[in-house]
Amino acid sequence: MNVRFSPVATACALLVSLLLAGCVANPGEPAPPPLTGDFSHGVLIVNEGLWRQDNSTLSYHNPATGQTVNDYFARRNPGLRIGDTGNDILVRNDRAFILVSTSRTIEVLRLPLGESEGRIQFADGAELRMMAIVNDSSAWATTYDDRVVEFNPTTLRRTGRSLPVGPAPEGIAAAHGRLFVANSSQGKLRATEPNAWSVTVLDPTSGAEEASLQFGPNPWAIHYLPATDRIYLLLRPLYPDSVGGLVEINPQTFAQERRWRFINPGPMEVAFDDVGGVAYLLADGGVVRLPLRDGGAIEAATIIPRSVFRGSPFDLGVSPDGKLYVADVQEFTTAAEIVVADTAGTVVGRFAGGLNPGAFGFY
Repeated sequence: MNVRFSPVATACALLVSLLLAGCVANPGEPAPPPLTGDFSHGVLIVNEGLWRQDNSTLSYHNPATGQTVNDYFARRNPGLRIGDTGNDILVRNDRAFILVSTSRTIEVLRLPLGESEGRIQFADGAELRMMAIVNDSSAWATTYDDRVVEFNPTTLRRTGRSLPVGPAPEGIAAAHGRLFVANSSQGKLRATEPNAWSVTVLDPTSGAEEASLQFGPNPWAIHYLPATDRIYLLLRPLYPDSVGGLVEINPQTFAQERRWRFINPGPMEVAFDDVGGVAYLLADGGVVRLPLRDGGAIEAATIIPRSVFRGSPFDLGVSPDGKLYVADVQEFTTAAEIVVADTAGTVVGRFAGGLNPGAFGFY
């Protein structure tokens, strides 16, 4: 629905939007020196910063040259900031989509140069979490007002469509013409509400809800893996000594096919090697590997023990060539280190990261 505003209202709304999104540099701030180096490919890391501090940043790392730029977005886009709080990144073709929750924006970068191509602003209450792209004209993002909202990933315009889901949706995946949405319910905080701890299955074309599935408490991340043609759901543990795990779901029958349980501590994050068909989880104090292409009751193996990290593993990503990038956070108020390992878990490098690295994108 299009709404017409008066010039005064439009000016006020624009001012508020600029303040919330944090897209104006401080007056008198010196211009940063121009960037030099090879940026044709690399790793983009969304650093969450601290909530309500408007200090999210974007890091860049080139694994071939070793170059790291920890204020990459600001250096590429003088006068602009990511906002508050960077939550997720999705790379598709020559674009990177960065979801910023409290600012309620999606920042879109043109790759490989990293220049801002646009910023999609969403309504009050729509704190963005994660996104999935259905096709060139339809992408959906989860929001903390219990909806998924649609935008066009080509034109970068909102379509005006939104669909209700369960409490506090986090992860979202697209497969076989459907959307699968993990409703975390913020752990136990909203666990007594209708459809708590559910996975909502939607037909994005008609907007119809096809199913509401239950697999366990605190569903968080959800991912479609083409190598196995299955959906994988991460269940975060409610407490350090409670069980969490990974659930394999058939995207056509909605049935659970396999499940892996972890405890002390359970899995907090998961990343997938889409080519190799492998899941890597932050579980049991380190990094655990699950070769999902192998059939039957496969066993999880710890490939990076807790002792490798100077602090605590915070998040991880898998590059197209199978390298693991793990954020090692010692204090939430100090810059992290990124640990790089091969598929066997052997550490092959480390480099300085930003403040609380929470998502990885590769191009």
